[in-house]
Amino acid sequence: MTDVDTQLTTPYYLLQTLGQWTLVADLDSQHWAQRHQRLLPLISVQAHIVTTTANTSQQQQHRLNLHYQIHLNECKTPKTLPWFIWEKISKHPQPKDYLWQSTCLECFVAGNKNNTPHHHNEYLELNVASSGHYALYHFDNYRTPDSMPPNHLSCLLADKYKPELQINADPRPILLQGKTPSHYPEEPHTLNRHISINIHMLSHLWDSLSSIQPALILQDQHTKQHLYFAPQHATPPDFHLNSLWTPIQHKL
Repeated sequence: MTDVDTQLTTPYYLLQTLGQWTLVADLDSQHWAQRHQRLLPLISVQAHIVTTTANTSQQQQHRLNLHYQIHLNECKTPKTLPWFIWEKISKHPQPKDYLWQSTCLECFVAGNKNNTPHHHNEYLELNVASSGHYALYHFDNYRTPDSMPPNHLSCLLADKYKPELQINADPRPILLQGKTPSHYPEEPHTLNRHISINIHMLSHLWDSLSSIQPALILQDQHTKQHLYFAPQHATPPDFHLNSLWTPIQHKL
């Protein structure tokens, strides 16, 4: 095999950073935490698109990678449970609806399709439980349709798309996963979730991604109160309000 043949058959990877955010609680959540003596965690999120091409003749594969880090303030030891619901990762994560009714990692993504104004309002909602169970919904417009549960993206694309999600609790930055020793030190009192989901079939809907919004819901273990975290909030909090989302550019 020649050097040229090797270059054409060796996969290459392109990583695009979409953003890094600090998620803050809305005012009602902050007031509730003060009244109930709950120390709010520090929450950071990173988002990347990893594009893979096996050779020049194959279609590119796109994965959305999200890294949620929750830094606990009240824990005495790393094994101390937080005040909010947090589950171990399931050995077999499955699609599941109504995950927002408990602790839920969320991400909203919107896209554009050239010369098709209708598509400019479409967006997706990704829900992932701390256990790894997940759902991926499609909306035509703001909270539309309003059915419960919302429409699954896999139903819209029929047999063209099946969400394939990977999740782990690796504390390493995504660029270091698989490239550094397994004894990479984990930060004490920090909960990690890395989420990776294939999105290359979104090219059947859009030409490009246009905006993104990471978010998080924490549910108190005792009172079952929900607390809402996002880069910024409307009043009352509304993760679906796209005027608060971060603009991005990624061609599909």
